[in-house]
Amino acid sequence: MATPSLLRVQVTAQRRRLDVSLPAEVALWEFLPEVLRGLGWRHDHARTVLVTAAGRRLDPERGLHGQDVVDGDVLTVAHAQEHQPAVLRDDLIEAVHERARVVLPSWSDGAAARARVVAPLVLAGLVVAVLSTAPLPPLLVAVASSGTLGVLAVAAYVGRDGPTWGAVTTAWLAVACASSVGRSGALVLGLGAGDVGVVAALAAGAVGLVALLVHGAYWPLHLPPLVAVAVWTAAGALTVPVGVPRWEVLLVVLAGATLVSTAVPALTVGATVARNRGEPESTIDVERLDVDILTAHRLVLALHLAGSLLLLALVPYAVGGGALPVGALLVLGAVRLLRLRHQRTAAMVAAGLASALLTSAWLVLHVVLARPDWVPWVLAVALGAAVAVCLATALTGGARERAGAGAWWGWCGDAAEMVLVVVLPLTVTAALWWDRWFTW
Repeated sequence: MATPSLLRVQVTAQRRRLDVSLPAEVALWEFLPEVLRGLGWRHDHARTVLVTAAGRRLDPERGLHGQDVVDGDVLTVAHAQEHQPAVLRDDLIEAVHERARVVLPSWSDGAAARARVVAPLVLAGLVVAVLSTAPLPPLLVAVASSGTLGVLAVAAYVGRDGPTWGAVTTAWLAVACASSVGRSGALVLGLGAGDVGVVAALAAGAVGLVALLVHGAYWPLHLPPLVAVAVWTAAGALTVPVGVPRWEVLLVVLAGATLVSTAVPALTVGATVARNRGEPESTIDVERLDVDILTAHRLVLALHLAGSLLLLALVPYAVGGGALPVGALLVLGAVRLLRLRHQRTAAMVAAGLASALLTSAWLVLHVVLARPDWVPWVLAVALGAAVAVCLATALTGGARERAGAGAWWGWCGDAAEMVLVVVLPLTVTAALWWDRWFTW
């Protein structure tokens, strides 16, 4: 019986199928690109294979007839990685060793580069945490902070071509170390309380400006420390004329900023609309509009991160002030957390959740160190914070649609936010003036 020169087969892809007559004795690689072009296959031809209905992968160096393909067969187009030929081994140890390299990822150069960035940042962060919480002599704090600042400078130079998060984290830790150097150095020199705050702010601001100039493309992430330092310095400047501690001024500022924070996106979008309103609809520059929207989003993100830094700076003073300031701080954090349900961008939601978790951990650390008798309450608050984080995640737009929570979750979030917005000024007022009222 003569061998047919053409075989009529059906070739199928993900969205198309093709009935075609193919040469039986010609190697597959010679006509496979034309077949794939007819199927609209957009992937690399060299990494594409034909698979029979039985799951057998065809050799591209051989023809259809030599691989037992007959008229009417159905062939499927697939990626080469999805249909690797089975490898049989006589030695079990050799087979395990070979498959372990495939199944278990190896320590790559990229992982080593990330480790080189993370290791000094983690150690520097631990030093900053110890210097911020432990009662150490000012001279020791100045020396340790200066050494940490030098380590961060070396890390910034080594990782100058590294990921964005490495440069931003290095800059934030450097600002904290510079503030510690300025404060402890001023104490060693015997300066007054007002001068100590000014020197610390100037040192932190100088380092923040250097980071902003070096990495100008990341200005939304380098701006929060500068905003936090500016607000902190302004709060210290109001301490003398107003006659109240710095942390009380800062608590009022944060509470007020949180209450009016929903107006910031509207103002930025309103400015963009006002600038483009005079142009005819057909002549609106969409690319410029995209730039405006992205700039507004970055500005809102920078302000949110600055508020998170100020909230972290407020934690030690609130713990030292007693239960009422801590309660006001918790209400403030809960309002910020519930506001996340209005956000739709991944950056804002991630920043809000990270801020909530970091603030909770920072608060727990200070309570355990300064108020050991509060430990049972700390456990309860930690569980409540975990529930609040889960609730905020469920109420965020994408999660709400996936979970099918609908209007019920939205109503619960609105009600909880409304109650906390009303309670926030009351708790701040009680935290600041309860002792004064009780004395009167």
